[in-house]
Parts: sequence; C-alpha cells; structure tokens
Amino acid sequence: MVIQFLILFFLNYFNNINITVTMINSLVLCFILASFVMMAFRRTFKFGIWIFIIATVFSVFFISLSGSFDIKDGICLTVYPLIALAILVAHITKRRIVFQNQLYGELFENVPIGIYQASMVGEIIKVNKKMVSIFEYDSSESFLKACSRTEIFRPALLMDQVAEIIREKGFINGFERKVITKSGREITLRENIRRTINYTLSKGKIVFYEGTIEDISDLKETEEQQSVIQNDLAVLSTSAIKIAASESNDEILKVMLEQLSVILNDALIFVSDINVDTLISTVRFCSKRADLKESEIFGQDERFLSKKYNVPGEVAQNLLTGEIITLDTEQSRTINESIFDNNLSVLNKISPAINYLMSITWNKKVFAIVCIIMTRDNKLSRKKMDVIETLGRQIAVTMDRNGYMKGIKRQAEFIELLNDTLPVPLFYRDRDGKFLGCNRYFEEFTGRKRENLIGKYDADILFIENTTQNEKWDKESFQKGGKKVFDSKIRRADGMIRTATFFESVYFNASNATYGTIAAFVDKTEEKELVERLSKARADAEAVARLKSEFLTIVSHEMRTPLTTILVISEMMQKNSFNNISEFKEILAEATERLFELIDNIIDASLMQDGKFFIEEQQFCPQDVYNDLFNIFKNVAANKNLKFTMDVSKDFPQMILGDRYRFFQILKQIISNAIKFTHKGEVIVKACMDRSEKEESKIYLVTTVTDTGIGIPVEKQSSLFEFFNQADGSLTRGFNGSGIGLALAKRITELMDGWFKLYSKPDQGSNVTISIPFRLPLNKVNKSYS
Repeated sequence: MVIQFLILFFLNYFNNINITVTMINSLVLCFILASFVMMAFRRTFKFGIWIFIIATVFSVFFISLSGSFDIKDGICLTVYPLIALAILVAHITKRRIVFQNQLYGELFENVPIGIYQASMVGEIIKVNKKMVSIFEYDSSESFLKACSRTEIFRPALLMDQVAEIIREKGFINGFERKVITKSGREITLRENIRRTINYTLSKGKIVFYEGTIEDISDLKETEEQQSVIQNDLAVLSTSAIKIAASESNDEILKVMLEQLSVILNDALIFVSDINVDTLISTVRFCSKRADLKESEIFGQDERFLSKKYNVPGEVAQNLLTGEIITLDTEQSRTINESIFDNNLSVLNKISPAINYLMSITWNKKVFAIVCIIMTRDNKLSRKKMDVIETLGRQIAVTMDRNGYMKGIKRQAEFIELLNDTLPVPLFYRDRDGKFLGCNRYFEEFTGRKRENLIGKYDADILFIENTTQNEKWDKESFQKGGKKVFDSKIRRADGMIRTATFFESVYFNASNATYGTIAAFVDKTEEKELVERLSKARADAEAVARLKSEFLTIVSHEMRTPLTTILVISEMMQKNSFNNISEFKEILAEATERLFELIDNIIDASLMQDGKFFIEEQQFCPQDVYNDLFNIFKNVAANKNLKFTMDVSKDFPQMILGDRYRFFQILKQIISNAIKFTHKGEVIVKACMDRSEKEESKIYLVTTVTDTGIGIPVEKQSSLFEFFNQADGSLTRGFNGSGIGLALAKRITELMDGWFKLYSKPDQGSNVTISIPFRLPLNKVNKSYS
C-alpha cells in the first residue's frame, strides 16, 4: 500500500493529478485491499465485499466534491483496484495449488498399496514408499535408477503394450505378473492401471498414467499348495491301484518311486545300497538325468553322475535340526556314512539341480539310501519331506540287505504309511460299497478304528443322508469311470453329526476294470453352521419386522375406531344434531376408555421391553378390586346375553400390601378377553386365598376365570404371550383388540412373583388361573390368621 501511495504521488506530480484525489484514492485502495484479504477467508467473505463497495462509493463521493474529477482520476480509481485484485487472486490460487499438492503427496506416500506414475512411453517417474518396499529398495531414487538401468519393473516390450492399451481403453484391471526384487526373490504382483489427466511434475516430466501394485505372492502360494494336495491325493489313489495290481516286489517298488516322483514335481529318484551301488531307479531318472537305460544303471556307483561337478566345500544339512555342515572332498566318504546315521541331506552342486539323500535302516542298521534330485526352484515343503520319510520307512519294510521283502502284508503297510501322511481323512471301498481301509486322519475324525470299519457299508458307519443317490452314482461310475464332489452329513462314533464335502473318484485294477472308489473329505460343519445362523438371523429379523408392521396396522385400526366415535359425537354436539345428549355419554365414555386402555397397554409393553417397568407397593382392599370389576363387566356381559358371576372368598383380609393398579389391570384384561371371545353361555370368576407356609405375613390371591367361548388351539397358545404376535390375526381383528393384552397380563403377573396358567380347547372354552403374592400389614398379621 505504501508503494501504491508513492505511485499515485508521482503520477500526481508528473501528470498534475489533484493531490486530494491522490490521497483519497490511496486511502480507498487500502480499504479495497483489506476487503480482498477478508474475501480470501470464507467467514469474512461477505463482510469484505461490503467494505469494497463502501470504499468505492466513498472515493467517488469525495472526488466529486473536489470538483476536479477527470479521466485520470477514473483510471486511478478503476485500474489500481483491478491490479490489486489480480495479484490477490494469483496469490490465493498459488497457495491452494501448493496445499492440494501437499495433501496429494501425503496420501500418495502413506497408502498401504504401491503406487507409481509413468510417462507416455512407460518410463516410471514417481513411486511411493510401499512400492519401494515391495521391491526391497531403500529409497525411491534407487528404485527409479534401477528401473531405468535394468528394466526391473517391466520389460520394454511390455511397457509398449501397456501404453497402447491405456491409450485405447483408458485402464487395465487385475493384471498379474511375476517380477524379481532387489534381493533376487521372485514375487507375484497384481496391478491396476488407469489413465490420468496430463500434468507436469517438478522435473518437467509429464504423467500419462498411474498404477497400483499389490503383492499377492502369499495368495498364489496358498493356491498352489491346495493344488498340490489335490494332485497328491490323485497320485496316491493311482499308486494304491497299481500296487494292488502288481505281481512282484520289483514292480511294487518301481510304482512307489514313480508315484513319489510325481508328488515331488517330477523329481529324479534312485535307491542305492551301502556301497552306493544303484539298486533301482525311476524311468525319469534313467531317461532325463543320466541319458542311460535302466539296465545300464544297476551296479554303478551313483557318484559318477555328479563327479565332474563336485567342488570342495560341499554342504550337508540335517533334515531334523536344519544344521548346515561344510565338507571337503576328502571327508565325503566318512561324512556319507554319518549322513546315513543322522538323516543328513547332501546338497551337491550338480548343474542346476539339488540332491537330497536319506538313509534307510533295517534292524537299526543302515543298508540303503534314497537319492532325490530336483531343480533348485523346486521347494521341498514339510509335507513333502514327511512323504520322503514315509517312503524311507516303507522301503525298510519292503527291502532287506540283499533284496526285497516278500508278502502282501508289507505292501499293505506301505500303503497305510503313505496314506497316513495326508492331512485329510481318506478311505476306499470296493465295487459293492464295502469299506476296505482308511488313513489315520479318518480314524481321528470319525473316532473309529480302521479294523472296525472293514467290510461295512456307508449307511452303517458314515453317511446318514443321500445314501440312495450315492449308490446310484457308484453304479454309473463303475461302468463309465469318473469323479464326483458332493456334500453330505456324517455321523461320528460319539453320535456327533458333521457336514463334510467329499471328493470321490473310481480306481481300476490291472485289467483296467473298475475295482472300487477312493474318497477324501473336508469338514465344513462350522462354515455350514455359520451360513445357517446368518440365514436364521435374517429370517428372524424379517419376521420381527413383519410382525411389527402387522401390529402397527392392528393398533392403527384399534385407535381409529374410538377416535372416529369421539369425533362424530363431537361434531354432532357442535351442530346440536340430537335432542338428548345423555344417550351418547355412555358411548363417548366407552370409546374414551377403550382408547386410553390401548395406549396404556402399548406404553406398558414398551416400558417392559426396555426394562423400565416397575411394581409399586401400596395398601388396598382386595374386595374393592373385585367389586369394581364386577360393576364394570356386568353390563357388558348382559349386553351379550351372557351370564356373569363372581364368587369371592369371604376369608380375604380387609387390607393387603401390593400394587393395586397392576392387580386390577391383570384381572381386567383376563375378564375382558373371556367376555369378548364368548358368544353364548357364561363367564365365571372365582377368587380365593392361600397362605404361605414359610412367611406368616405373605398370602396368595388365586383367581380363576372360566368361559364357554371359542377356545384356543394348543399349538397357538404360546404365541399369545409374545409381543407383536397373535394366535390368529384375523380372529383377533374380528373381535377387536391389539393382541398384546394377555402377553402383558402374564408378564406383569411374573414380575409380581406370581404364576399364570392357561388351559383351553377349541369350542370348549378357556380357563385362566393366576396366583399373585401379597403382604399383610404388620398390625394385621395375627388377626388375619386367627
């Protein structure tokens, strides 16, 4: 503002502008700038506008008084405020852009997924912290440098393809690929890319598209493990078939090794004796690894296969402890012998492969080793290691120092051990559906021993439903072969019912004829129960909503009837439409009482559900309560041509302590219902007193209301005592009523420590009995029992 004043002063000096006008314009400009500053903030925006208008008018007014207003003064008055306004707008816009960039930068860096920005040619321009951590770099600068140097993030050809798709479609969703991190670890990424509005970063690079990155390596690994388990199950079933169809021990062992090779992702396997001479090997080993026929392998030293690749410092690892041991070539023979004793695994540097060696013992002596050769990218999981150990134990059973053990018993033991390594329940049956065997997990799950299962059928030990459908499928499968996945409920030995998903397939004998079925199942009881609970909760919520809606409909109808009566009588009274007003007093009183009773019941039900319903104790005469009830209902019963009698015991005390209003409310509701639902006959009320044996000051008033009405079916009686529910909605509406009276009466009785009993049959009437305890005043205790 000081600079603006100096500018105006020099303009006055050189252009002969009136000094008064100059001073006024400078002062007005100060006010105008102040108004613009206020307009920059939302709370003072309107106030700033008013200051701007007043200051401008003020300037014009004083300039007109000076008598020397000319075109130069107009320029001073108009141009300078506009210049100030432009400067202010530019400053505010710049601050907002800086603020938005700071906000976007914080979001960009702190989101839990990797984000990057790329140019039109696919060059990575900017990445966030998560993106850098996924690729295991220390900073975004080092990652961007690595991307430009080695194309670690995406090959150039793929960059061009991505850019082309972005130009055409504008986005790419769910793109999955594998990359290598800085440490050399391979990970799987899921990528989403979208085109963005072109804008320039600080270094002058234009952003064409943005992408998000998620590391889904763990998810993919889980999917692969599930696939491996399914493949292992199929391999084991095929192995069991081939072993059952084998005629010699040589064939049995070959089948064992071939199937283990498949389980270990086509690993190359051979067995050698204590002198490391090969005894037997897989076909894959002979053809792929050694490029030799099987006959050329027997009797050879297994080390000839890897001799030229061995280097000093071979590494041995204990399979049990994980301890790493460094060796040299001179120690190999000694270490190999100790390897047998300690179950060590030698990882020879043979081309790109890894050797796993495991000793086989018989009678506590080492007599053979199993060598498994796999590629270095083939990870040996704990489950696969269990399979290898099982194989070693079975070979120890099947072989001796000079050859193979004989007998079907050893074959069965191998199958049993092999099946027991699977972490899922497994069983197999013959063509007739009889159980042949199962694994250890099946025993644990069902609580049954396998020797108690053999020879029995599904219906006897396992399935409790779908038996007919399963038998039909078995017959078709035995003719055509096939696989099946189905759900069924099974029964444990302790009677527990479980829901499981079964995976079943047919297996064949040596003649390629169907021999039986092999199946495994997964327990999904908790999952099914959760789904059922959610469905039931939803159904219950819908039922409650429906019942509340029906209740509101009934209540609105019940309120509309007395309100209409009151309204009509009021209009007639205003118009003097009747001569004798006394004849309508009773109708008006009845409508008012009915409306009050309905509202009172609704309020009581609401208080009871909210836990705000209380019982108050006061002194009253019980005989007066019964007299009042008789006077209320005698005319009501007479209007329906019903006989109404009340038999009250004369032994009642003169005064008792309790909640008179609630006691009266309970009896009134019960008697009202009895008269309402009785067309002909009578309604009888009987009341008597019982004495407490434990407390001298306590008595029980027992009231029984009997009618000859329409009665209530037994299956619908329980619904009468639930809020928002009725035994028969149409019946209740036909006789009027909200449907909460009896429920309220029963709950109040229970809150007063009493009991409520209902006995009723259709067309035979109803009988309601209640018993409520009351206390005697202290000065009346002895007198009442005299």
